[in-house]
Amino acid sequence: MSDHNLSGRVWATAALVAAPLMPATNLGWWFPLHLALLGTITQVIVGGQLMFSATLGLSRGPSRRVTLTQLALLNLGAILVIGGRLWDSRTALALGAATVTIAIVWVLSLVDRLWRHSVNRRFTITGTFYRLAGVSIIFGATIGGALGIGAFSNASSYVNHRSVHMALNVLGWAGLTVVGTAITLLPTILHVRAPKLRTLRAVPWLMFGGLTLLVTGNSIGFGPLAGVGMASYAAGLATFAVYVRKVLSTPRRRQVPTAALHLVAALAWLGFTALSLVVVSATADHAALRDLVVVGGAGGFAFQAVLGAWSFLLPSTRAPLPELRRRELVAMELGGRAQVIVYNIGLVAVLVGLRSGIDSALAGTVFVWIAAAWALAKSWGFPLLASLPAVRERSERWWAEPDR
Repeated sequence: MSDHNLSGRVWATAALVAAPLMPATNLGWWFPLHLALLGTITQVIVGGQLMFSATLGLSRGPSRRVTLTQLALLNLGAILVIGGRLWDSRTALALGAATVTIAIVWVLSLVDRLWRHSVNRRFTITGTFYRLAGVSIIFGATIGGALGIGAFSNASSYVNHRSVHMALNVLGWAGLTVVGTAITLLPTILHVRAPKLRTLRAVPWLMFGGLTLLVTGNSIGFGPLAGVGMASYAAGLATFAVYVRKVLSTPRRRQVPTAALHLVAALAWLGFTALSLVVVSATADHAALRDLVVVGGAGGFAFQAVLGAWSFLLPSTRAPLPELRRRELVAMELGGRAQVIVYNIGLVAVLVGLRSGIDSALAGTVFVWIAAAWALAKSWGFPLLASLPAVRERSERWWAEPDR
């Protein structure tokens, strides 16, 4: 997954740089959003699905040559999609969407094979989440390509399918993958044992089935059906929330790290977004749906989940030197709690500003940008930070036995 994380950080850096330049591109929020979604979130998800499928399923993963080829296709597709919008080239955009879709289909076939050949049946539900997430992005990317080339000339049809595109990509691709991964990642980050998974069997189907109803309702312009779909999706998340509560209430010997704070906050944003969309979808308020999916879904949930995962995974995937790894994990804790608080306060301010007359969106955007920039700076510089005397001292306290 190291290659995917490296590429994802490059795209995340580009998204942060692009955010203040939005007025100059005439693309508004679309530009940094797709840098983050196509460049960062999709590539990290692909790397994560392959890594966790091989690790949890005790299966032999694909070769590095294969994963690098897939990563190259994802990068090419992202460049063509984003470049196609910047250059006003529908051909480039269509080729980009097709390239991304082909890469995802390839990845999905490998993920399916890994789980079918798995000798560890305990975590097969994660494989179900991953497969359904892959189906979501295939349809989401296809609809996105159709939107980009002007396939929906009718204004109402365009808006309806734009909502479908966003929901499939953020709530389906990212939502199903992150929930399926959090089943084991959250207990690992907190150093506690994962609870029994029997209660989660219906969750992926409630979420994916709900998305199917949402897509159908929006496609035919029938809001109540879309609202029922989001209610099903929210019911799946509510069941998963009970599982998360069990994880958080399990006695632990270590402090709660930044990675867990970001991940729990991200899941809270997903729940809030889903519940809000029950009403918004039923009333066919596409402007509110866009704001909720972009701010709550993409920013609050998906990108925040990646920032949290990096706080744990980046140090954990380096050389297995225990003392160095402990210091590098602690380096990610520098300003961690403030980072989480500022990031989420900023998101609230942005959403309030967009959905009310309160002029708070700009200030909220600045807060989010600062917190994300600090988190991203640590993702690049944590090996250097780990060598600082202050980090060494903090590491000794952080990993000390509770009675010390």
